[in-house]
Amino acid sequence: MKDEVSNNGGGSSSTTNDSVESTSKYKDGTYSGSATGFAGTLQVSVQISNDVITGITVISHNDTQGICDRAIEEMPGKIISSQSTSVDVVSGASYTSKGIINAVNDALSKA
Repeated sequence: MKDEVSNNGGGSSSTTNDSVESTSKYKDGTYSGSATGFAGTLQVSVQISNDVITGITVISHNDTQGICDRAIEEMPGKIISSQSTSVDVVSGASYTSKGIINAVNDALSKA
């Protein structure tokens, strides 16, 4: 049967290399973001390099010391390792965790 047509060879498939524009989501730099934590505004600083989140620092918060500490220690690492804010919150400090996530999202919206 020679009626089958193969589309594998040559041809004019010009869509593969046409978009040379940058596929970066973020511009390099340091961005600030804020959101509501457990007891008011929580502020973060997010560092971006080569379209990768390389650092997250909680700059200020009003949350209860001792209770929020694990979230402040663990959430930045979770977000950096997954390169996403779709991460699980820290049990027992969910408001602080969500505040960090939302503040990082706020910072990323500026990047």
